Amino acid sequence: MRVPSLRSLIPIRVAGQEAVAASDAVALACRAPFTSLHLDQLGDVRPCCQSSRVLGNVGADTLTEIWQGKSLSELREAMKVDDLSLGCERCEWAGRHGREATYAVRFDRDRLPAPDAGPVRLELAPSNACNLQCTMCNGDWSSSIRLHREKRPALPRLFGDRQLAEVQALADGLDELHLFGGEPLLMPEALRLLDIAAASDTRCTITTNGSVLTPRVEALLGRPGVGLVVSVDGTSPEVYEAIRCGASWSVLQDHLDRFSEIAARHGNTVDLAHCLMTANWREFPDHLTWAAGRGLGVYVNDVLSPVEMSLHHLTPPELAAVVRALRTRQPEIDRLGAPWRATWRKALAGLEQTLADGASGYRHTHLGQLSASTTLAGDGIGAASPLVTLLRQRYRSCQATVELVLDAELLVCSASATGDLERFGLPAPSSFNGKPSAEIQTLLSWTGRPDARTTLHWNLGGASEERRYADDHDGPAERRTIQVDDDRLILRFDYWLPPTDQDEADALRSVALGGELVEITMDADGVTTAIDPTDRAHRFGLRTTIGIVCRDTADAVVPERADPPPAFHADEIAPGLTAVELTWPDGHHLVALVHASAAGTTVRVALPAPLG
Repeated sequence: MRVPSLRSLIPIRVAGQEAVAASDAVALACRAPFTSLHLDQLGDVRPCCQSSRVLGNVGADTLTEIWQGKSLSELREAMKVDDLSLGCERCEWAGRHGREATYAVRFDRDRLPAPDAGPVRLELAPSNACNLQCTMCNGDWSSSIRLHREKRPALPRLFGDRQLAEVQALADGLDELHLFGGEPLLMPEALRLLDIAAASDTRCTITTNGSVLTPRVEALLGRPGVGLVVSVDGTSPEVYEAIRCGASWSVLQDHLDRFSEIAARHGNTVDLAHCLMTANWREFPDHLTWAAGRGLGVYVNDVLSPVEMSLHHLTPPELAAVVRALRTRQPEIDRLGAPWRATWRKALAGLEQTLADGASGYRHTHLGQLSASTTLAGDGIGAASPLVTLLRQRYRSCQATVELVLDAELLVCSASATGDLERFGLPAPSSFNGKPSAEIQTLLSWTGRPDARTTLHWNLGGASEERRYADDHDGPAERRTIQVDDDRLILRFDYWLPPTDQDEADALRSVALGGELVEITMDADGVTTAIDPTDRAHRFGLRTTIGIVCRDTADAVVPERADPPPAFHADEIAPGLTAVELTWPDGHHLVALVHASAAGTTVRVALPAPLG
């Protein structure tokens, strides 16, 4: 996708340097592919930490091979014409409210190396070694989470002596080395990289959780050109320690004091990284005020995963409440210095852009596009068919409902329920009092992901999503709805048992001519594995070849009568269950029920009986 605004390079000022001169500003959407390699703890190499484009892996390729490889060459050509489609969706998303909001600006001051030279910047996570279990993190990034919370085996160490030697060989051409993790100050490989940087007088930035301060670390920090970015996601002991499990607020204060003393002695910087999310947004103005009082700049990271901690994945009414509450704190921000006002302005602009998207029923593809309710009406098809009406009347009546009233900070302030809660194993509604809505994605004690889910509507007036659990037809269905009621928000959960496999077949037979059905089975890849019975399928005008790939429902039921094509209409009865009607100009008419799950798809087809 082309984003011409990214070419408007913003002059960037850094400590001890002037802004990048206009004459030095080559017209590039982003300099990262020309200057940088980013290596993560899995060994994958990208141009930056925000890119989804994997250029290679150090387990199989050298850094030089990746730098000179075809994948990076293609990305560089794309950057020259502002094409952000090759893994740069994050900046395309952020750049809609200004280039200064993109990650690309961080590379604007990078020196462009000669065509035959290596990278001038390396960003390295040698492993996932970490002593904390942060709530928004997972075992790919924290060895502690992987061991204690997830009970998974340790990640293989892909960054070893060979990779260290490669960095050593590139060191004389490097301007900057950025270490992150995990916790880099716990990694022997990272400490050796800091030794390499010191020997070559390479500028370093270390992103750390601030919990590690040993004599060896103090010595490595004690030279010019070593900057720290300390991750701090709360401003009160309660919030900070609840998010950064295993950390101590008092220890952090002591370490920040010491970090600042060492940095001041050598002309270095200490800044903060802040993950703004559902667990801490209420403290964001306090965090900026606290950071400003310490003279620490703040970089805000957008948390997009897990979705229950992401402000950008809130429903539009919830996000509107967040923005409204933050805006009431604007006078406090106006009293701060320019750097902290800029951080606030950028963070709020991002939230307001996502809110504007939601108000129009849209969500950017970078966040995961909404799955709209399937309604593809063909010519002449209007009201719901008898099959659709029957299924909806019979199987969508709610059997249990829980309503949670939210206050201005999206905390549950009252709760009520009707129906058979015990049937679905639902807890007492009062147990949710005081909890934030973002943490209440389901009331079920279900351990797996929904087998199917559908967003019914998504706008400022409200939002609703339905899910079906278990692909063996015996799990419950759930509808989560946020609705605006005057000046308050109500979070509502409805539960019912969707039709069983036999129910679906019986419902279709009830509207079928002679009660005759054809069943088509496809695997998870859409390959037809069975058609039963084939003679009836042929009579219905269906394709009878096993092993063909069906891209969608129409492929399974249309092909033998594809010219002229039929009018196609689909109504989603429940997540993963769709009723389909096809009508040809010559009067041929088919109805079908499509049951899709993670394991595969079953399509039952019938000739409808005449109405009346």
